[in-house]
Amino acid sequence: MLESAYGSQLAEDIEKNIGGKVQKVHDNVMLGLPDYSHILNSVVTYIETKIGEQYEIVDGVTFVQPWKIVKKDIRQYEVCRAISKHALVVYAFYWPELKKSLILRMDQLSQLRPKPGNDEIPWLSNPQLLMVGRGITQLQRLMTKNRKDTYALLGEEFENN
Repeated sequence: MLESAYGSQLAEDIEKNIGGKVQKVHDNVMLGLPDYSHILNSVVTYIETKIGEQYEIVDGVTFVQPWKIVKKDIRQYEVCRAISKHALVVYAFYWPELKKSLILRMDQLSQLRPKPGNDEIPWLSNPQLLMVGRGITQLQRLMTKNRKDTYALLGEEFENN
């Protein structure tokens, strides 16, 4: 499965189950922009899709290394990290063989980055994060929380002015 196929299926799921509009971001000049933007009630979420291939199953527990996938394009990670200071940016990973997805906010993904001088990439096995399906449940939870937080912040600013 290609990233573009997963991305278009995820975009369709988002519009159907969450609402709003998902747009493919056309990055013709290779700036490292995320693949998709989702707009709902004036709040924008950016989504970068990745396909996972490597995984290990030990005693029925699945282990994955999302940072190993991200480090192939570190420039894109840095651009997404910069955007995440102003909007919700998530990485949506999908392992077609497992039919499992992993949705991580930028702060969660940054925690998986090896420390300087340490090349060992950590494994992740959290069953609350790595779930069966394309990730729509995790996305819905993150987007709803982000919208509530944004509205609360905007309401406070409106009341203070």
